[in-house]
Amino acid sequence: MSIKLDWEVTDAPDDTGKLTRSQPNIWQPTTPQPADPPAAGGAGPVRAERQSARWAWPLAAVIALAVAGLGVTAYLSHLGWQRITGDIAALVRYEEEAAYTGNVSLALAVQDQDNRDWLQVRRDQFEAALPAPAPLPFLRLTTPAYALDAVTVLDGDFVTALVRREFEAPDGRALPFVLPQFYRRRGADDWQRTAPPGQFWGRWQDWRSEHLQVHYSERDAAFVASVAPRLEAWLTRACELWQGRCAGVLPARLFLSGFIGSLEYDPLSNVEVRVELEADDGALAADYFLSVPSPQIAGLPAEAAGQDYLAQYLAVRLIASLADRASDDAADYAGLTNQALAALNLVAADPGYAALLDPQVSPLPDAPPAVAPTSGPRLRAAAPTAIPSSARTAYYTVQAGDTLSGIASTYGLDLATLLAANDVSDPDVIWVGAELVIPLP
Repeated sequence: MSIKLDWEVTDAPDDTGKLTRSQPNIWQPTTPQPADPPAAGGAGPVRAERQSARWAWPLAAVIALAVAGLGVTAYLSHLGWQRITGDIAALVRYEEEAAYTGNVSLALAVQDQDNRDWLQVRRDQFEAALPAPAPLPFLRLTTPAYALDAVTVLDGDFVTALVRREFEAPDGRALPFVLPQFYRRRGADDWQRTAPPGQFWGRWQDWRSEHLQVHYSERDAAFVASVAPRLEAWLTRACELWQGRCAGVLPARLFLSGFIGSLEYDPLSNVEVRVELEADDGALAADYFLSVPSPQIAGLPAEAAGQDYLAQYLAVRLIASLADRASDDAADYAGLTNQALAALNLVAADPGYAALLDPQVSPLPDAPPAVAPTSGPRLRAAAPTAIPSSARTAYYTVQAGDTLSGIASTYGLDLATLLAANDVSDPDVIWVGAELVIPLP
C-alpha cells in the first residue's frame, strides 16, 4: 500500500540543482486507483462490455415493440368501447322514439325474444306509449326527454345503461328517477333490451326490526339501509297511536321483488300478496306481505325528494298492512289506517289508496275505481305479476267485475286448470270475496 503525499512546489531549483520543498499541509490518504486496463489482447472485461452492448439494442427494441403493442391494444379497445357505447345510445334513442310514436312492433323488435314475461311487460308499456315503467303507479312522465347518464359492462355480453327521466307527482313536483336498462349482445353488433341477469341481484337478505321485515337483494342494500329505519319509525308511531293494538302482531313485511313481471303490479287494487315460498331458513315464510318492484327495475330516485316520496308511499302501504293485522273487521282496519295516515301527514303520499280508505278523498282522474273495504273480506288480493319466480301457488280474492276466464288469462293459465284447482264445475259462477287458488306455471 502506498500513500500519496500532497507536496507544494514553491520555488525553482537552486544553484545546487535541488528543489526547495515546503512542508505538506496535511497527509491525506486517497482512494486507491483502479489498475490500468489490460492490453488489447488481454483479459475479458472489455469483451463483456462488447457483449452487453450487443444485446442492449435488441432488448430495447423488444421493449419498445411491447409498449407499442400495448398502446395499440388499448387504443383499439377504446375504439371498440366507443362503438358499443354508441350502439347502446342509438338503441335507447330508438326505443324512446318508437314508444312515444306508438310503433309497438318496431319497439318489440329490439327486445329479448327469449323472455316471454319481458316481452309482455314491454308490450303493455309500448301500447301505453311509455318507454319505461313508472316508479310509482301515480307518477306521470313530464316530457319525452331523457338523458343517458352512463353505460357500464356487467360481463362480456351484458351492459347496463343508466337512463334518467323526469316524472310529475300529483302535487306537481318534478321527480327525476334513473332506470338501469339492460342490454344483451346476441351477435357481433346485435344488442337487445332485456331483463337484468340473475347474477345482477347477488344474494337475498333480510332487514328486521320490531314492526318491519324487508326482503331484498344486495343491489337494494343501500336503498334499504336508508329507507327501512324511516319506515320502522313511522310504524312505531302508528302503533303508539293505536294504543297497544300492535302487541303480539306479526311485523309488516315488504318484498322488493326482482321478478320482472312485478312491473305490472297494481297496488291500487292490491294491499297485500299471499304466496308460498321455497325458503329453507324460513326467512320469508308463506304469509301475507307487501310486494313491490325493486327500484332496480322500476326506477331509482335520483334526488332526495324522490327517495322521500318513495319512502312515504311505502309507509302508507305498510301502515295499512299492519292495521290489517291489528284490526278486527274492515271498518276497524280502515279507521286505524286513516288515523295513522292523518296523524303522520302521509295522506298525500298515495292518493289512490287514501281514496280507497276514505271516499271523501278524490282519487286521481285515471285511477281505477276504488272498492270500499266496508263489506265482505278485507282487501287481500294476489297480484299475478307480483309473485316471485320461486313461488308455486298464489291466492286471489275475487272482486266485483272479475270473471274466471279473465283471472285465468291474467295468470297465464287455461280456464280448465283454474277450475280444477278450485273444484269449480260451472265457469260462469263466481262469488265476490271468494279466495281462489292459483297454480302458478
